[in-house]
Amino acid sequence: MRRLIATICLIMLSSASVYASGFSIYEASVRANGMLGAFSAYADHVSTIFYNPAGLGGLEGIQISGGVSIIAPRTTFRNKTILAPFGAEYEMEKQEFLVPNFYGSYQINKQLTVGLGVYAPFGLGTKWP
Repeated sequence: MRRLIATICLIMLSSASVYASGFSIYEASVRANGMLGAFSAYADHVSTIFYNPAGLGGLEGIQISGGVSIIAPRTTFRNKTILAPFGAEYEMEKQEFLVPNFYGSYQINKQLTVGLGVYAPFGLGTKWP
């Protein structure tokens, strides 16, 4: 039993901190990005097709919107574990992404509105050496 406890303590003492480096960008609307994602409660723009499709009922007439998000992620990673060369630093390959979006809606009558959304919800990528 003592060996098991000693082994667990040794493993816990030899571990290193890990920091997340993920990112999430909703490329579906430049306007919604400008509102920092607090857009799903609003139904005053045709890009509600992506965030809250029920919001189409509040739009009047013909609504059209289009845009492109330019995304250029950059990051580095420095190894702080014993699993690979300690202190080695890796830099992500530089890439640029043009992520398009287009939305349209048409109010047929007071009770019916139709809409079309064309977007790339997963338009990003990463490459490491």
